[in-house]
Formats: sequence, structure tokens, C-alpha cells
Amino acid sequence: MSENSEILFTGKINSDDEERFIPNGEVRDRKYLRIGTAESQNAGTNESYLGNELKAFGGGFLPVGTNTCIGSCKDPKRNGLIFFYHNSGNNHFIVHFDTINEAYQLIINGLSLGFDLDYPIHDARVVDDLLIYTDGKNSFTYYDSSGNRLFNPTMSINIEKGFDGFYTTVDLQSIELMKYPPLLAPTAVYGTELGVPNRIKQNLFEFRSSYISENGEETTLSPVSDMPMPNSSEWVQGPDNANPYNDNKITVSVNTGHYTIRKIRLYVRSNGGGWNLFQEVDKDIEGLPDNSVYQYEFFNDIALTPVDPLTDFNNNNVPQVVSHLDVLTAKSSAQVVLGNYVTDYDNVEMDYEVTPRYIEITNFKPDYCNLYSFSSAVTSFHPAFRVDDVARFDFCTGDTYNIAITVTDPSDIGQILLTHTIAQSEYDTANAQVTIELKNRAMVGIITQAFADQLNNAFGSNFVQLDFTFYNLYGVIIEPINAGVQPLTVTEYLRGTLAPIKPTRRTGVKRSLKKGWIYYFAIEYSDRGKRGGTVQKQTGTYKLKIPWPNEADLSQFTDPNSPYYVLAKLTINNAPPIWADTFAVVVKKVRTSFEQRSLKQVSNSPDGANLFVISLENWYENKYGATIEHQIQEGDVVRFVTRNYTTAIEEPAPYTEEYVELQVLKYDPSGGEDGSEAIWVNYFDTGLITNGSTFIQSQLLEIYTQAQITDQTPWYEIATFEIGDKHLPTRYHAGSMITDRLEQPVLNGSTSFSISGINQVNGLPIDYSFLVGYDIYFQTPDPAAQQMGQVVTAVYNAGTGITDITTTDPWTLPDSFLGGSFVVTLNQNVALGVPAIIDLDWGDIYFRQVQMSTGFDGASDPKAAYYWVEDPSYSAFFNSAVYPIGRVTIENVNNKALVQSESILHSQVYLNNTFINGLSDYTGLNNFLQLNSKDGPIRKIVTDGQTTHVVQEMNTYPVYRGTYSTGADGQQSQPAFTTNTFGDIGRAAGFGSKHTDSVRLIDGIVFLYDFFRGQVAVLTNNGQEYISGGTFKFLNRITSKTNAVRADYDNYKIFAFVDELNKEYVLMFNNGVDIEGFTFNYEKKFWSHVVDYDLRWAENLGTYLMSTNGTNLYKHNSGNELEFYGAVKQPELTFVFNDNPNLEKKLLAMGQKSNLVWDVDSIVISPSTNYPTGMESQIPSGLFEPKESYLWSAYLNDETNIVASNPDLVDADHALINGRNLIGPSALHTLKATITEKIILYSVKIVYELSRPFK
Repeated sequence: MSENSEILFTGKINSDDEERFIPNGEVRDRKYLRIGTAESQNAGTNESYLGNELKAFGGGFLPVGTNTCIGSCKDPKRNGLIFFYHNSGNNHFIVHFDTINEAYQLIINGLSLGFDLDYPIHDARVVDDLLIYTDGKNSFTYYDSSGNRLFNPTMSINIEKGFDGFYTTVDLQSIELMKYPPLLAPTAVYGTELGVPNRIKQNLFEFRSSYISENGEETTLSPVSDMPMPNSSEWVQGPDNANPYNDNKITVSVNTGHYTIRKIRLYVRSNGGGWNLFQEVDKDIEGLPDNSVYQYEFFNDIALTPVDPLTDFNNNNVPQVVSHLDVLTAKSSAQVVLGNYVTDYDNVEMDYEVTPRYIEITNFKPDYCNLYSFSSAVTSFHPAFRVDDVARFDFCTGDTYNIAITVTDPSDIGQILLTHTIAQSEYDTANAQVTIELKNRAMVGIITQAFADQLNNAFGSNFVQLDFTFYNLYGVIIEPINAGVQPLTVTEYLRGTLAPIKPTRRTGVKRSLKKGWIYYFAIEYSDRGKRGGTVQKQTGTYKLKIPWPNEADLSQFTDPNSPYYVLAKLTINNAPPIWADTFAVVVKKVRTSFEQRSLKQVSNSPDGANLFVISLENWYENKYGATIEHQIQEGDVVRFVTRNYTTAIEEPAPYTEEYVELQVLKYDPSGGEDGSEAIWVNYFDTGLITNGSTFIQSQLLEIYTQAQITDQTPWYEIATFEIGDKHLPTRYHAGSMITDRLEQPVLNGSTSFSISGINQVNGLPIDYSFLVGYDIYFQTPDPAAQQMGQVVTAVYNAGTGITDITTTDPWTLPDSFLGGSFVVTLNQNVALGVPAIIDLDWGDIYFRQVQMSTGFDGASDPKAAYYWVEDPSYSAFFNSAVYPIGRVTIENVNNKALVQSESILHSQVYLNNTFINGLSDYTGLNNFLQLNSKDGPIRKIVTDGQTTHVVQEMNTYPVYRGTYSTGADGQQSQPAFTTNTFGDIGRAAGFGSKHTDSVRLIDGIVFLYDFFRGQVAVLTNNGQEYISGGTFKFLNRITSKTNAVRADYDNYKIFAFVDELNKEYVLMFNNGVDIEGFTFNYEKKFWSHVVDYDLRWAENLGTYLMSTNGTNLYKHNSGNELEFYGAVKQPELTFVFNDNPNLEKKLLAMGQKSNLVWDVDSIVISPSTNYPTGMESQIPSGLFEPKESYLWSAYLNDETNIVASNPDLVDADHALINGRNLIGPSALHTLKATITEKIILYSVKIVYELSRPFK
């Protein structure tokens, strides 16, 4: 008696159960069939579905070559999808597809995109108008021999600006997420603007700048400028109040930056205080060209906005290379989260040397010459001037003479201040005379002529002249040229020996290194974003001890006792690292408090102790109100700079011949002679500090507090330079420059010429023989005619002071010329072993003149003389104990490039509809998390609401976040964090993924493929579970595919995409030969069907799904039935008939309830006791005939029942007709159909009869 069974196919694929236990409704396999489709309402049926439809780019859109899609992302704001294309000709491009109008639009293209087929773009996100993406391409070689980049940083491109053609030049700076700050410091120079009040006097300023990009990101601040010093230093006698406009402005020059930079911000600090924003410059409004110099005149007359020091970082902390990213969103804000990234650089093997440079101050006069004005019958109405001591020539360069007079005739002049400062050339002219009398006569004439010129200028024409007739009696007289036409009558001015015209002298302040101190010099390299490794120093040569004067080699000086200041010369032999763009010279901050003063008296201690009491002069403080910052204390160190002056005070006091150092044992602010300050020291040999006499007075001594420095003492930048030929094998440290003159003409076609130069400090010829290997070029009136060559030989002739030069290439200047200037750039040439030479002009103390008592009567002013002293302060008249110091940096001897593969980092905030864009800023506190290194590298970051899921290879961790809100005023322009963005790390999920592209977020649920566990899992905020094993019954298929991947790992691409229209997560496995895609219906929560089309990349925006099999893009759920990428696929269904699984059944007939007939491609009955080889059969579609609502056919027989000796069973075809009946407890059926139209399969009915109990 026959029975029948209706088999439905409404359930999942069950690959795990033994055939007899697969429930009715579940199938063993299903291919290109869905249970109901989005385009039909046939719930419960198995249907074919629409394939994908080509969305062609159009003619001329694609660049020449092979174009391969390597990534994609969503653009919800523009209803679009974005695709990244690698081009074999390196004309890579990014294209936008509008899903509404189904149109393509190019965003950007070019070589600098740097796409690589081996590094697809797994992570790309759109924030408002910004496309942010990364591919993780990294190389610690950084650049090839041609300077081509071997890595790809995280990129950020403005989509709308791309549409508008903004990216005229596609270079790395235009597309990188990191925004490049100004690489070099601003320059700052004092100037004078007449009529403008001086608001900058008695302050010392430093400047910085920053950029704001076209997207609103602000860079970090630039390196710190030098601290410019006024062109006119203060008077020794006090501030220059007579010239109110002098040095009343500072011209700050900055580079306007790249074309993506739209605004420039300028910052200032005064006297070492905090930084303040004082100006924002809009390049468009000001009409500023890119990469030009913008100058701002700073008068200190505008409001300042303080900068929070906690936000002042050296760089924005953007990692060099990032493997994965996602975007955290909350209301109208966004932050980028980065994971598995590279930071820092390897330390560099250094080879450099730092040596001192001694700069002599020549023609120094410790004394000065007073002028006297005489009154007599000859000069009763006319000014006359002469020197106070005719036996001495005490004039000095820089001395200034002032006299106020009242002129009653011509009455137009009235009161006038006559003033003149002696120039170096004027001093040289007078000093060249052969006798003291003639020297004085010449200099008085120069000064008096200047006075006369000022009277003539005041009157408007020449009416006075000089008269030397009565010089020996009265001096040089200023008299009218024609008294009858225009007399000169002066009624008021100080006259006579009791009212001398005492000159004032400017301090002549120089910045210097401190004699007798140790400095620590090193180098720090930085890349394009001012990211550096760490301080690089060379053991043994990074310390520079500045000798005390008696230990210094001053043999080149014109006078070994001349005052001098000290700067450093840096010689660099090693090549800069290939990744660096700039280098900074850095120092350790070692400065301490000290003072230098003249000695008033040395006496024995009155209490009988074996101690000296040294009384210190305070004449300068008492007379002019000068101040000394140092506070003397017990334990300070005393050392002597010079011996005593002679009573004539004509020459500089000689330096001590031996170093004398003592300790302050006691200090009394009024315990010295005449109530002066006094210190107590041990006895010492006073003969060591006297100058051929017994005078123990007028010596210059120093008192200082000893400094302490440790390995933890920070380093500070003092100068920043660019690297030449950066990223190339020929890269070099850019050095200082020398500019001088030609000695002989340079002939066209010649390779030889001569040069000469005079040291402007000591007046000696310069030996240029060191120029071998350096580059030299000439400056001509025509800039285009400038020519550079490399010096081959340089031979100096000491007798003539001329250096003969030969160069590599002949010169082809337009004309021969003599006396033109030449420029030598002391740049490094590593190949030739030529070092970079950099003359640093940095110092942390000031070398300036003061007036102090000598302790005895001088010839001009009782007890007073000029001294050059070292001082922590620029001025003695305002608080100025500051010096130029740049950004702080650190030293790490173990520093190296670091792959932080288990770390995440988040940006600052982007706030919609504001100018707040912190997506390129990764500084701050609590924005970094280190996850468990045992779980392997981060392979994906998925954010959802309050949770960031960090997927590592072995585990996934939820990171819970805080929220972002507006400020108390409720305005979005006042954002405020209520909690940290990164909160607690949740419990490990127990699943991870090695395959980035298997991870997808669907409705708050993370789907992923765990290769190591051979499972597919889902993760939610409430927990996690496998969706391959257990009740999901798909573990066998996943395990089998995992084994296949393991056997051919390098060739398999594993990729998942989401079909939101059909509620499907599709996991593709593709090694180019074996292609399978497993489809999980996340609405029905089971594995529904399998595909095998060659999908390489896919992206959806809602229900709009596009994919590619290489170049062309296709829209899914569109086009023809089951036609994918131009080829029609055939549906298959494999199911099990297993009614009464404990009984054997003979299969009689099959009915298909379907709109089209199916081939029964195979029927397989597993081996059993009765049929140990099992059975196989098939039913061709042509045997099915319609009857009622089914298509019916009888089962054929076992085609494996081949008996060679039986003509009816000789082969499979005969056995199929004549073989044994199909009998077994269960039978596995595979249906296949050839698509001509949409196919719908409702069910299959099988007629059978029970055979006998199954054994």
C-alpha cells in the first residue's frame, strides 16, 4: 500500500544532522533560491530572484589601463555610494555613485592616492562632507630610491570640494587626514613706525603660527620664533625715552602655506609667559597667494586670547599608518576611532660635534670722552666743543652725545636737541689720524658737524658752518655762514667744565652662551606633521663646555683681553633619516641664577676668622636705578672674570690668568664697606686677580647658584631647519650660508676664480679652504642668471687673504663681473664626506655693557667705567630674565617605530554646523586604550550607539563610551564632554576575526567569521552566540570551508556584504577557483542559501546594493532573473526524504509543485545493511508530466546497479531503467532548473511504500 509525503522547503539549510534526522522543511543545500523574495509575496516558497544589472560608467570616464575596485563605503548625506579604484597606470581615482539619479561623479584622482592592489581599503567612512579612509599599507623603509612613498597614511577628502574641482594638485598634503603645521618658525624683526605709540618696549616677544585647513581643522602650533632684540639696545644709563618711536613694531613673517590652507593664526608670548592668539588671517579675504610670505606688523595694540597650555602639543598625534577605523556618532557630533596603528620612529645613529665660537668685540673703551662747551667773547652766542682730556683719545663707537639748546635767532628753531651717535666708520676715520690731538680734533669735528647739520635741517637751509680757528682754545665752533644775513644766537645751554656733555652708551647687548657652563646639544628629527621619534644625541660629543676666559683659545683676537661673547657651531656628519622633513637643534635647559659685579674692596673679616670680606659695588644700581635679579645665598660659587683696571682705565681689564673659585660662606646685604653688600670667603691668593699692582678693586667677579641637571631634565628646541632632498638618497642637513665678494672676474667657460672676505668681527681675512665639497653660487642682478657649482679645490694664500677656487662645471654667466657677491651654502654632502656646518646664534644669557665703580678715581668720571658683563637679563631696568626657548621634547634611548596592533585611539570632536573640526587631532587625555595583546591584532572596529566593538583575532571587546553634549548655555559652539569618550572595556565576547571584511554591523548586531574557531558569530550589547553550529545547523559547511582556507590561506579572499532588502548577511569565500557565498537571513535567523558568483566587493546604502567583480559596478536585485555579472546562474535545491526514518521505503513517484519543471539531478540513498553500497539515481525533467497541481514522474531505478554480464544492466543508462528499485530509509535529492523565467517551487510530494523494517 502506497503512502505519500508532502515536503516543504521553508526552513534553513541543515548541513550538520544525519539525513534521517533532518526535519521536514529544512534542506541540505539551497542555491540561488530564496524562501519568498522581496519582489514577490510568496512566503514559504523557494524562488529564484533578480540578479544584478550593470551600471556603466559611460564613455571616457575610466582612465586608460586596468581599473580595479579595491574598496567602498556609504555616503548617506548624498544618497550615494563611494568606490575606490586602483589604476594600473597609477591614475587612481575615487568615484561617487548617486543612488537616486544613478549617476557617477568623480571625487578625485591621481598618483598620490597611492592605491595598491595588495592593500584594499577595508575601512572608509563619511563624516558630513569628509571622506576618511585607510588601507594600512606600511613600510619601515618609508620611501624608495626615487622618493616615492611606500606607505599610505589615513586620508581625508572633502567630497563636495572634490565635485567642485578644488583638488587642482593632488599631493599627499591635500588628502592626508593629518594637517601639516608650519614646519618652520616665523621670523620676527624690529622696526620703527613714526607717530605710533611704542607699546612693545620693555618686553621681549616670541611668535608662533598655525594653519586652518579648508575643512576647519587647526594644526598644532609652529616651532617658536627667535626672540628678536630691538635694533637699538637700551642705554647703559637707562631706557631710551628720548626716542619714543624707536623699535615700536615687530614685523612677523610666516609662510602662507599649501593651497588647502585657508587661514593663518598668529600667536605671541611676552617675557616667557603664556601663549596668546592675536591675529587670524583669511587668505581669501587678504588675497594672499599660496606658499608665499605674509608679513604682519605687530604693535601689541590688539586684544589677546590666551591659549590653554594643556592643548599646546608638538603635533596632533595622528598615527603614521592606521589599519582600521570607524566613526563614533552622537547627535550632531562625530569622532574617529583608530585601531592597530604605527607610531614613532627608530632612533638614529648620530655623528655630530658642537664647538664654541668666540666673537670678539673690538675697539672697546672702558672709559669715555666728555665734551665741554665754552663761553667766551668769541663764542658767547655760538656753541663750541672740545674734549675734556687732550692727552687721551677716549671716544668709542656707539657713544651718543646730546645737548639741549635754545636758539632765539633764527627764531624758527627754538628749542632743539642736538644728538649724535658715533658710528664704526666715523671712529675708524678719526682713529686713523697719527696723533692723539688729530684723532680728537677729527672726532670732535664729526660730532659738531652732525650738530650743525641738525641746525640747518631745522632751519630749512644751510646757514651755519664749522670754525676750527680757535680749536686749541675753545674747540670747534658752530658759527653762521653770513652773520649779516642770518645770525645765530643761542641763549640757553649748559656751559663750562662743571657741566660736561657726558656721552651715553647703548648696552650693545648680545645673546650668548655662558662662559664656564656646560651645555647639552642634540638633534630631533620630525616628519611632515612635526611628529618625531625622540631626541637624538651622540654620546660624548653632545656636551659643550664653554671655557672660562683664561682657558679659551683667543689667539685670533686683535686683543686677547677684548670682551667677547660665545655662540655654538654644529657640525653634522650623519645623514638625516629618510622619513624626516625637518630637524631641530635642541638643548637641555641648564640655566641658573648668577650675577657679575665689580669688586669694591677685599678686607679681613672683622671677627678674627680666617676669612676675606669682599665688598661689592652697587654704584650702578644707586646711580641709575639698575637692578640685579640674582639673590646671593650661602653656598653660591664665586669666581673672577678679570683682574683690576689700571687707574687710567684706558684698556680693557685683563682676564685672570688662573681660574679662581670660592664659595660664599656668609652673605650680608649691608655688611660691606660703606654699607654695601658683602660676602665672606676663604682666604685666597689675591695676587691672582691683580694687574701688576696691589689694587684689589675694580675686578669683575661672578656669583652663581650651582645648577642641577639630570637625565629627566627636558630638552627644548632652539632652532629648526628643513632637510634638503628629503626622502632621497642624496638627502642632507641644510646648513648656514656665507655671503661675500669676488676677487676676480668669473669668465664664461671657466672653472676657476678667486674669492676674498673680511671677518666683520675681527677684521681678518677669511680662509675659505674649508669650502671643498660645498655648493657655491653667484648672485647677479638677474635672478635667472644665478648659477651653482660644487667646489673641487680651495687654496688659501695667507699673504694676500685670497682663496683660489675651482668648481665642477664651467660657468656660463651672461657677463663677466668683479666684486659681485657670492653665496656659499654650507649644506651637507654625505657622498663626499662633507658635513653640514651650522652657526647657531642662540644663547641663554646676555652680554651687555654696564657702568660700575672701579673703586678709584678715573680720569673722566669718579670711580666709574664701562664693563661688559654676562647677565641673565636683557635689561637692568625691567624684568627680562628670559631667553628664546622653543617647544619641550623628550629623550628615549629605547625609542623605535612601534606597531600598536592592540590599541585604539580617538580624535577630538567634529560638530556639525560649526567650525569645530577635531577629526585630525588625536591629542588629549584618556583618548587611548590598550586591549589584550594575547588576543592578537585588531582587525576591525565597529561602533554602534554607546558601544565600540573592537574585533581582535581571538576576541572581541565592547568599549562603552560616554556622551557628548552642548555647554551650559545650550549652544553647539560650546561643546562639553560629560564623560570620557572611551569608558570601560566590557567582557570579552569569546569570538574574534582574522578577516576584516567578514565583520559587518547589522541593526546593532556584529556579524563576523572566526577563522581560528571555525565559526560564524554574532555579537550584541546583550551577549553573543555562534550562528553556525548548534541549532543553526551550519557548522559542517563552515568547518569544511575553514579547512579549505587553511590549506590555501594566501589565495582566499573572505568578504561579507549585506543585502538589506532581503535581510541577508552573505559571507563569501573566494580563491579564484573555489567560490562560495553563504547567506544568513538575519530576519529568519538561519542560513538560507548559497551563491557562487565572483563578487569582489560590495556596498549597500539601505536597500540599494551594488557590487563589482573587478571593474564594472552592478546594482543588485535588479535586471534579469539570476543574471549576475552578465551570466545566468541556475538554482539548485538539495533536500532529504526521510519519512519513517527507521523503515526502509521504496520510492515510487515524485510530484513537483512548481511553475517550471526541475531536473532531479541526483538521488542518493546512503549505504545500509541491506544495500551496503547505497543507491543513486536521477529523473530528467522531460519525464515529468502535469497532473492536477503537480508535475509527476515515476522514480527511475538504481543507476549504480551495473552488472557487466547482464545486457539489461551493462551500464548506468541501462541500470537506470532496469536496475533495482530505490529502497532505503532516506534519500537525498538534488533539484536543478534551467532558468527561462522566474521559478517558484512550492513543495515536492513523494509517493512511496514501506518495504521492511530497517536493520
